[in-house]
Amino acid sequence: MTKHLVFSGPMGNHVWRTSLNEEAWKPALVAAGVIPEPETKEERYAAAREHGMHAARRTV
Repeated sequence: MTKHLVFSGPMGNHVWRTSLNEEAWKPALVAAGVIPEPETKEERYAAAREHGMHAARRTV
């Protein structure tokens, strides 16, 4: 059975994948202890392909 997820922005508009990933998904993975928190603000979040949006869209 296929399920469809729709992510929308605060004003009901579309959400850019990169924005969702960096502003919500990766911080949630950090909070859950799945990936480490970046040590500095300039450092990017760790890659999480097996736990990222790519994996999520394949499991729904």
